[in-house]
Amino acid sequence: MPSSPLTSPRRRWAFASAISVAAVAGVIAVSGASPAALAADVRQTGMGAFAVVAFGWLVLLAAQTLRWRALLAPIALRPFGEVYLLRVVGQLFNAFLPARAGDLLRFELLFRRSGVPRATLVGMEVVDQTLDKMGWLPAFAIVAALGRPPAWMLRIVPFALVLPVVVVLTVISIRRIPRPPTWLASLRRGLDAHRLSTLLFVALVLGPLPWLVETAVIGLAARSAGLHVDPIQAFAMLTALNVAYAVPVPSNAGTAETALGGTLVAMGYPADVGLAFGLVYHLGQLVPALLVGVPGFFALRSGAPAPQTVTQA
Repeated sequence: MPSSPLTSPRRRWAFASAISVAAVAGVIAVSGASPAALAADVRQTGMGAFAVVAFGWLVLLAAQTLRWRALLAPIALRPFGEVYLLRVVGQLFNAFLPARAGDLLRFELLFRRSGVPRATLVGMEVVDQTLDKMGWLPAFAIVAALGRPPAWMLRIVPFALVLPVVVVLTVISIRRIPRPPTWLASLRRGLDAHRLSTLLFVALVLGPLPWLVETAVIGLAARSAGLHVDPIQAFAMLTALNVAYAVPVPSNAGTAETALGGTLVAMGYPADVGLAFGLVYHLGQLVPALLVGVPGFFALRSGAPAPQTVTQA
């Protein structure tokens, strides 16, 4: 049987990169923005905004690592530096593979270094992602106190409330299975590993922290680019960005530019200004992911696993 042209990892990355470039080009073409005006606006957005986003992305990953490590601790307490690198590597491969496939690599690397069953890690990830999305609510409450949120953001609140209910009902259903198979028992361990006090702390403190950090990053980057964006507007841009990330496109290409650019257009800015900021913001996240994630991947793959310090069912 002839081999697929995408069997080589290098070719897969090249193919994903080509799709990403095509997606961004498509968004620019559909927007009707002048290429010359867009290029001028990218230059005007400048290295200041790019530096703010790049540094802010590293801080954002640290905030996400705090949440993930707190949830991982009852199963396997790993060094912060290792968990941080795992998070960066996962984000790096998410940037080039669709449907957040980089998270699968993150689980595999953690499994090899800690011995925690993959299904348990998946169960723990369900808890982590649920608390991350729940973190939107307290973050929204904090930011909404500083300004009047747009009506479309208020419509998201019921959906944000439904998500934890669905997850809790699913967990209860899994718990009631009398004799689960081995893989399901392992998955259930990841879902059941945390005390209520831990979950409340993560939901109310560590959950909203990444949302607030990235809101600040967007606001500072926008001001560096000469855009007047208040905290509630920056939070609206972040919310639109996360909704767009649900579209399984490699590198989130086009979706990130559409979300950020479209929100700025809704605020009254020209399309080329919005797209320019979206491009700079997106590149500001991809560059540190490459610079830290590539050496981090090889370090995690070849380095000796750190000793296990805590394991608790």
